Order: sequence, then structure tokens, then C-alpha cells
Amino acid sequence: MTLREIPSATEVFVDANIFVYHFSGPSELTPACSAFLRRIENHDLEGFTSHIATNDPDFERVESLKVWKPAPSSPSA
Repeated sequence: MTLREIPSATEVFVDANIFVYHFSGPSELTPACSAFLRRIENHDLEGFTSHIATNDPDFERVESLKVWKPAPSSPSA
């Protein structure tokens, strides 16, 4: 199952890697992770994480940004 295939209203655990790919710049996984976080932001999914995930060494890169950057919106077709 991909992140896109998670049904609406599902409770999901958000691992540190999702934030890392969202914030760390363009990669193959950035669009999927940003769209996933956007679904949580829009209340399509119920996201949660833990102190263990946020203590992940990779998460320190996200914390160093000190600013929450909303996922970029998709252009309207």
C-alpha cells in the first residue's frame, strides 16, 4: 500500500522519515510525503507521531528549520 492508497479517516503513525523527505528538498519521495502530510493537514487522515520518532537523528534536521512549512498545493487542473 502506498501513502496515497491509505483510506480517508484512517489513523496513521507518522515516522520521522516522512518529515525528513518533506522538508529536506527534492527527492523521489518528496511529492508523496508532502501529499501525505497535506492529507493530515486537511483532516483527511488522523496523523500522530511519538517522542521516539521525533528523537530520531534524522528528525534533528527537520527541527533545525524551526518553521513549519505547509506542503505545497497542487496546481488546479
